[in-house]
Amino acid sequence: MKNKNKVPKLKTPVFANLDITSSCNQKCIFCAVSPNRDYNFRKTEHFFRIIDELYNSGIFEMTLFGGEPLLHPEIEKICKYAYDSDLEVNIVTNGTLPDKCDKISRYLNTAGVSIHGFKKTHDKIVNFRNSYERALKSLKTFIENGVNTSVCYTLINQNYEEAPEFIKYIFENYEDVSGCVLDRFVPKGFGVKKRKELEVGIEKINAMLDVLDSLSKEYKKGVTTGDGLPLCLIREDLRYIVQPCQAGVLFTSVTEDGDIKLCPASRTVVGNLFVNSLEEIWNNEWYTKYRSFEWLPKRCKECDLFNVCYAGCKVSRNVEPYSYDIFLEKYEEEV
Repeated sequence: MKNKNKVPKLKTPVFANLDITSSCNQKCIFCAVSPNRDYNFRKTEHFFRIIDELYNSGIFEMTLFGGEPLLHPEIEKICKYAYDSDLEVNIVTNGTLPDKCDKISRYLNTAGVSIHGFKKTHDKIVNFRNSYERALKSLKTFIENGVNTSVCYTLINQNYEEAPEFIKYIFENYEDVSGCVLDRFVPKGFGVKKRKELEVGIEKINAMLDVLDSLSKEYKKGVTTGDGLPLCLIREDLRYIVQPCQAGVLFTSVTEDGDIKLCPASRTVVGNLFVNSLEEIWNNEWYTKYRSFEWLPKRCKECDLFNVCYAGCKVSRNVEPYSYDIFLEKYEEEV
């Protein structure tokens, strides 16, 4: 069998997610990471040690994640420390704390503000009153402060129909917004029991990518997906929009405790930065087996698209420690 695996052989990843907290003030019905509301936060010195290890290992870009990262009372100090360490600093936030968005803007390269439709739809999805107004204020704040800012829109059945009009509204009313990141529903966390209710399916995803393609050309805005998708199931002229899953190849995820995981939605802990260096963890037996991709379906390993696809999202089937994309389940017998 011809294996077209040409995965980059890196001693360490080049970018990372850092979960600032596992707490969140929203309870989005689709959330894949199931945040809590205990509001216990690690001290800044703890994060400084993590940032030092990431920087010293060769990481050059870091995205602050959660939970909701802006809930941390010292988020400005953490952002400044990462910025002063010559890292490119990005953040993904629900935008419910616009005043903090203003304070950290000077340290950011990019920001993603999660908004999942117009007011009635968005507030119902996130279970947080007045979240919509706050998120729009945060979006405006980042833009006015010169941060490269996108709207992150998680596509589910509850907001599918209004997505085109909402994205158009954002592009027309926030002229300096950089674009839209379309996130897929991953049936983990809060969303596990609601998969049939929430998931739109690959056909509707293709249809929405077609809409994004048209809006991108009309308004000269960037569009991409936030998660991997199997490119063999995506219309050829729309594949440029899809962000490949680079987890375990170029990217790693770090929890607030220093645990290393494949991605934020994964439950499997691969190592800990306070026990081993990132280089040691990145080259351990677990990661080596993962990057062999011998566990993929035969057609994925032989596919010409493999090295720009990597078989989509590895946690979408909710099979730990990793698996191929849930949309590839029909090829399961070929593994």
